[in-house]
Amino acid sequence: MKQQARLLAISGVGLVAAAAVLLAVRASAAGIPAANALTYTGYLETPEGAPVTTGVKVSVALWSAATGGDKACEAKAEKLTPVSGRFQVTLPDACTDAVKAQPDLWLETTVDDTALGRTKLGAVPYAIEAAHASNADTAATAEDASGALADRLDAIDSSAAATGARLDDDRATLFRNLDNTVDVEVGDVEWTWVSGTAAADVKAGRYWLYASANVNSGTTGCSTNCQNAASVKVAPCVRVGTAVKQAGAPVYAQPMYYPAYPVTMSVFDQFVISEDTAGVQFGLCAARPGEVPESTYYNPRLRQVFAVVRSQLD
Repeated sequence: MKQQARLLAISGVGLVAAAAVLLAVRASAAGIPAANALTYTGYLETPEGAPVTTGVKVSVALWSAATGGDKACEAKAEKLTPVSGRFQVTLPDACTDAVKAQPDLWLETTVDDTALGRTKLGAVPYAIEAAHASNADTAATAEDASGALADRLDAIDSSAAATGARLDDDRATLFRNLDNTVDVEVGDVEWTWVSGTAAADVKAGRYWLYASANVNSGTTGCSTNCQNAASVKVAPCVRVGTAVKQAGAPVYAQPMYYPAYPVTMSVFDQFVISEDTAGVQFGLCAARPGEVPESTYYNPRLRQVFAVVRSQLD
């Protein structure tokens, strides 16, 4: 199971990265480990993309539903110091029992009293298959598959059906925009919204954005010792009203002044919408690099912006 989250709020929209994996030690058919079977391994970074190396307080909980529901188990908050952004939390034995009894769970991480949202646990960690295997030892035929083994198989079937339905929902919530008419000349070191999807009301969840554009050198922005090129950085962005935030590290380019031969820029990142939000746009923004002398380079010009957004509603 993997969880990623971005945590930088603007008008109900959040972005920043953390990644985590729920691991289990492989066990033989004789049974799973008696204690400390599950470990939560994660990675934390700052909004600027640097790994967190200072002390943070982390807790992990498993829930029965995406919102509300019952708390199946919890690793109480503990103070730890990530190493190059990475950390581990050992889950209590109650979590192993909860995963065995109910595979359809949701995992929520809290860092310094800020919950990062819940993520579907998905498939049961493969080490927990030991409980299934020990039951299978006594099931000589398909007709003998009863009791705990039958319950286990029913739970797996139910989880697979739920996952399939969720994938169908994801395909239905797809935003796409291809703007062949946009022609934006970027002359500012601050992030400028270029183009993207139409404003829409979106549900809380994770949204993956792929965006690209053709970039040419413009005709303005250079006054002395002009170079035959422009310099630009682009990034995936989300906009709510007039507020624009970019995600991840930007991609840089330096197109030459030949309008017929643009540089094609492509970027990919994710956004987490922390609550249902109206008027959200996903797309591309650009800026001139601050370290490039403005007087000697032309402004970049962006055209043909293509943006595709895939939702992952938790």
